[in-house]
Amino acid sequence: MTLSRHFLGPWLIVSRCLLVGLLVGAIASASAGAEGQIQRFTVSRDDTHHQGWPSVCIASNGDLVCSYAEADTHGGGSRPRALVCISKDEGRTWSKPIVVDTVVRASPFGRGFMQCRWILRLKDGSLLLGCDFNGTSPLNPPGSVHNFPADPVNTGDAGAWLYRSRDNGRTWTGPQKTYCLTVSLTMQQLSNGTIILAGSHYHTKGDYWSQVIYYSKDNAKTWYGPVVVLDDPKYSCGEGHVVEMPGGKLVMYLRNIAGSKGAFKMISDDGGMSWQGPYAAGYFTPIGRITAGVLSSGDVLVMHRVNGPANKGEALGFFVETPAAALSRIPYDPATYRPTAKSWGIIDIDTNKEHVDAGYCGWVELPDGDIYAVQYITADAPRGKPFIRGYRIPRSFLTRQPRNR
Repeated sequence: MTLSRHFLGPWLIVSRCLLVGLLVGAIASASAGAEGQIQRFTVSRDDTHHQGWPSVCIASNGDLVCSYAEADTHGGGSRPRALVCISKDEGRTWSKPIVVDTVVRASPFGRGFMQCRWILRLKDGSLLLGCDFNGTSPLNPPGSVHNFPADPVNTGDAGAWLYRSRDNGRTWTGPQKTYCLTVSLTMQQLSNGTIILAGSHYHTKGDYWSQVIYYSKDNAKTWYGPVVVLDDPKYSCGEGHVVEMPGGKLVMYLRNIAGSKGAFKMISDDGGMSWQGPYAAGYFTPIGRITAGVLSSGDVLVMHRVNGPANKGEALGFFVETPAAALSRIPYDPATYRPTAKSWGIIDIDTNKEHVDAGYCGWVELPDGDIYAVQYITADAPRGKPFIRGYRIPRSFLTRQPRNR
């Protein structure tokens, strides 16, 4: 789901986004298969449902497994489902959807709302799928947007639900009800086996969002936390994703919900038990869930939604930082912000004239170094019925020097 509001970044960043978007969008729109160009694929589409918030991983047998949420409408509906699709050819073609779970609401204001958020391959080869679940009442009726801030997410039957697969995504068990209280969760397993489950908390008092993590040291069986990453009305933030750097330091890139200039991050020196920052990061202002990771080159790739009228829609954007830049500790100040990324750009823009709805994404690095990303996008679909699109992105596309410094 999208958090309570969309916020527009500064016009300077937006204007830069337009320039890069025009250059990059032209390449992304070109015919698939040519050297250096992005190839597009349809992962899943059903024009009778809203499909959103995809994530992707590489299973132990080499298949790509994409998870996503399906509902009547953006953030709501009477029968929300968690689904996965499987690709055996690196994302060129995809299986029919496999239903992981369905929550049926008995009445328009019945209990139970689920959003499938993230899929992760664990070190033992199994797959872990995470969903936000909110069992509080009242919920909005079917066909209307679910308003998370209006619900007491810190009380009642709410928390992350987990599902497991030991056959590379074909069958699933669960839910495991963790009661890790989150909105828009992400997950990451560290080199020591610890699993980080990150999520956002909304504060009615002060009308702002904060970022927390929960952690498990027994393969997601038991959970501890929350550990506060950043809780300050001055830096309304959330939907962050943890990156483990060589040497063990953790970097969490965060959504800039306040909409101030640029991106920021937090850094942990002790495996996530305490956090310092915020520090300057990236290039664009992230307006949407972060998906970040270390490439085989050692650089850090961060994907997120970029919003602004100059795009004429919501864009899927990225930035790349060197390891040194990722670990740099330049205090974040919107008034003096300078980008730390070495390259950045726009992958795709949702230009649906009726209802733009796009930009939450996931990505993996393929064996040949290309990136395979998934996002949800409306494009030519009916109003309010976006679908899941895949992209094969050449490494050269991400690491070339920007043209608008």
